[in-house]
Amino acid sequence: MTARETLLVEEAAPKTSFIDLIDRNLRGRTSGYLLEGDQLAIIEAGPGPAGHLWLELLAAKGYSPDDVQYVIVTHIHLDHAGAAGFLLQQCGNAKLVVHPRGARFLANPLPLVEGSKDFFADFEKTMLPVYPAAEERIIPAQDGESIDCGGRKLTFWHGDGHSRNHFAVLDGLTNGVFCGDAAGLVYRELMEMKIDFCIPATVPNQFDPSAYRRTLEKLKLHNPAKAFYTHFGPVKEPELYFKMCLEMLDMHVQATEETFGSSDQPSWQELARCLEERIRGYLTRKGYPKDQPLPPLLELDIKVNAQGLADWWSRKQQGK
Repeated sequence: MTARETLLVEEAAPKTSFIDLIDRNLRGRTSGYLLEGDQLAIIEAGPGPAGHLWLELLAAKGYSPDDVQYVIVTHIHLDHAGAAGFLLQQCGNAKLVVHPRGARFLANPLPLVEGSKDFFADFEKTMLPVYPAAEERIIPAQDGESIDCGGRKLTFWHGDGHSRNHFAVLDGLTNGVFCGDAAGLVYRELMEMKIDFCIPATVPNQFDPSAYRRTLEKLKLHNPAKAFYTHFGPVKEPELYFKMCLEMLDMHVQATEETFGSSDQPSWQELARCLEERIRGYLTRKGYPKDQPLPPLLELDIKVNAQGLADWWSRKQQGK
């Protein structure tokens, strides 16, 4: 393991650790969670190359791969689920828990891999390998269904808007929610500056702002004590971040309508510049240094969000 791949593990809550999965060779991009108890569960497998990091973490904590009973992915985007098949190969007693709409894509990931190549940069190095999961070991979790993870009840809530195969996971032990991308994206660099900030994840090609809002409102109703974000890490004031995400969702939609509604040949790049300007203004008012570049991961997400919003606008204009 190289210095760049050295495990970064922190305690997120009692019997709950989170690990940096070094998604696309970026620190602070994607986290996964190890839930300890009578049975072990992994939430968010991460991209394909992250599989060996999980094995390192299990060994460091004195566990065998056979101790893992569940591998849970909030949805099938490869930064969340790419290593799921590998983990099932290594963890002989584990079941894979996924949204019913995503199950067939993890049993046969070839269409998922082919459809993702144009989305992730340097795809082969950063996303592969992706292995199929044995169909008989996949649990398609229904909305409201629960599993008993050794006295630790996990309940699955379906949510739309980011992806049509997405669920969030309520943890009965911590009263926390593992929200995947349903509650947006947070940035440790900004947290360390005492700046509360969250933006929605509006990636292509299933983003739907109305559905995204309904899902966030559903999460708020459950009043979780913590939110365990995949991008990136836990937050102690989920209500504040959910509210921020809703505000930023409105801003993203408004910026899209203004950019594409007033241009003869709108582009996602033009929208990205608009989003960056508005986000920079917001953060400056919050105390972010005016002349300091935005955090690199935020700049990356602005570009990805702009592409997803452009795709949503195009589908909307076509009545799809």
